[in-house]
Amino acid sequence: GLASTTIMTFNPWTAAGTLSPGFHVLGDLSGGTCFVGSVPWSSIADASNEYAWRCNDGYDPCFAPPARSNVTQLACAVAPYLQFGVELLELSQPLPDSSTGFTPTGVWPLVMVLSNGDQCEVIQGTGQSFGKSALSYACNGGYASSPLTTSGAWSISYLANGAESLITLAVTTAWE
Repeated sequence: GLASTTIMTFNPWTAAGTLSPGFHVLGDLSGGTCFVGSVPWSSIADASNEYAWRCNDGYDPCFAPPARSNVTQLACAVAPYLQFGVELLELSQPLPDSSTGFTPTGVWPLVMVLSNGDQCEVIQGTGQSFGKSALSYACNGGYASSPLTTSGAWSISYLANGAESLITLAVTTAWE
């Protein structure tokens, strides 16, 4: 079996607050806001990352440069994530702090690549359920649970489209 899951970090910013080498800008967005009323909106797609925000009705995740205040520009991930493309979002209302301050329960990767080659992303709404299993990820060929991370090789419960039972698959790569 798989010895361990490869953990990749999707971090578009350098410590100096500039776009990281290897990332390319696919577009520019303006008039962005990451608030619902006066409440900052933490990312749903990348809940494990304290610098990930949800902005403008579905730009999620958008990443703030770490450890900054009065942030005026975020880098929003664009699918397919693995190509390092981002859209830069100019905010109409600066974020007072780059961190959402949100501490997740559990591990919620942005993208998981499974041992069968399928790719899965967090469902940004109500997930699927199958028996007692919550399937919080939508994959190209089905649905998956959040990962079990107790060993080096993470695993998920997987329901293929049209299948009538769950199978366990290894997570080969997780993007956080």
